[in-house]
Amino acid sequence: MIHHNKPFHRVRRTAIGNRGRWYALLLVAGWVFFTATPDRAHGQWLRGLRNAFGDNTPANAIPAAFNAPPNQQQFLTWVLQHTAKVKQIDARIQVAMTGTPKLRGSIQIERPKRMRLKAGVLGMNEMGVDVGSNDELFWIWTRVALPGQSPTLMYASHQGFRQSTSKIRQAVPLEPEWLIEALGLVDFSAYQSHSRPTAQPGGRMQMISSRPGALGKQYRVTVFDARRGIIEQQSLYDHRGHLIAFTNSTDYVYYPRHNISLPKKIELHLFQNGQEITMLVTTDNYKINSLYGDPNLMWQMPDPGDVQRVNLAPDVAPSGYTAPAPTPVQTAPPFRNEFRNVIYPGR
Repeated sequence: MIHHNKPFHRVRRTAIGNRGRWYALLLVAGWVFFTATPDRAHGQWLRGLRNAFGDNTPANAIPAAFNAPPNQQQFLTWVLQHTAKVKQIDARIQVAMTGTPKLRGSIQIERPKRMRLKAGVLGMNEMGVDVGSNDELFWIWTRVALPGQSPTLMYASHQGFRQSTSKIRQAVPLEPEWLIEALGLVDFSAYQSHSRPTAQPGGRMQMISSRPGALGKQYRVTVFDARRGIIEQQSLYDHRGHLIAFTNSTDYVYYPRHNISLPKKIELHLFQNGQEITMLVTTDNYKINSLYGDPNLMWQMPDPGDVQRVNLAPDVAPSGYTAPAPTPVQTAPPFRNEFRNVIYPGR
């Protein structure tokens, strides 16, 4: 299956569809970014401040990661080392999606699981969303009423979300962790097996990974630049081989001080109930490994008063005991052409 770039289109609104649209907005995830390089007229004292607190000014050229097409171990090792260089991110974010107003806000990340995204219309958080994640759980708080839906706080533990087979869980295809991975900061440790990277058009390579899910194996297709190593597309399939979501990460910028490249644009496509939800996130610049704030507030789930609360994993006991899951409806499918032919759309 080839994922082509498509113009944004209007998605039919349903109760689950609205929830999915807001989830996609927050899921955004991902990206971000702060002020650009100060103007020369600001003088040497500003440049001195930048040197003192860490220069996050990006460079144009992205260095090569491999002299020849990498094998599986070489690529996984490079991704592990690349991801480990980023501990924290603090940035500004803009999100555009057809059918909803443009949101502006901020995102903070502390790997591996801590994240906080607040965005709203005209940059006012009270008119938007609050999405977060800590070591135990994540939440999605839509702070404004949608047609047919009041403000809602959805939440689940990471473990419960992975194990749940409830219908409400299936309505939210991804947890906010994917927002971090859309930046190219991927943790492959949860996956049990990986295919040999295979050549794709345009100097790219593709690797297929699998891991257990509540209903069977999940499959992840990663497309990366064979020379620079940067991850350009990630696709997730369920146990039946149905496409759940994919991201396109483009306009990578290299940060020499941290020896890392991050994307300025991220496209997120979510598929649920026969609908496709598309979101575009644009960025300016990242502040890397310089996050400030009270961790007790930054990573704590909010406790709004009169707001509907939805547990996304009601069939998984919060104590750690997992309710018996139904027998998987189908065993994992063999890799078919639709997996092997997933390629990044041409520029």
